[in-house]
Amino acid sequence: MPRDLLEQARTGYELFARGAYDEAFEVFDPEIEWVEWQALPGATVRHGHDEVRAYLEEIRESFAEIHYDLEDAELDEPYVIAQIHVHGIGRMSGLPVSARVVHVWRTGSDGRAVQLRVFGSMEEAREALASR
Repeated sequence: MPRDLLEQARTGYELFARGAYDEAFEVFDPEIEWVEWQALPGATVRHGHDEVRAYLEEIRESFAEIHYDLEDAELDEPYVIAQIHVHGIGRMSGLPVSARVVHVWRTGSDGRAVQLRVFGSMEEAREALASR
């Protein structure tokens, strides 16, 4: 089972990278809760496929190109902790943008992500998990 959860997360990122968004959403529970990085101004929580899809579309529209590269993933059941390199070119500015964030997926009994929380660092993510 653990290997399956990590593989499922990797597959989800690969599908997003290829632009296969409908397939990528299969790794998310229909009632997924997506919690933005709380350090960002206006950070909020999105619920369900429709809200998450609209949010990701907003992000994509802000960039001429954007990539989410999975750099590392580890398992702390029922959590998958994924280090992500987000990079692209701003649509309005034409400038390159690069950031590293951490996604923490909480998986349900069927292995799909029921919650995804975004953190600014591995330290921040581990502190949040330690306080659960």
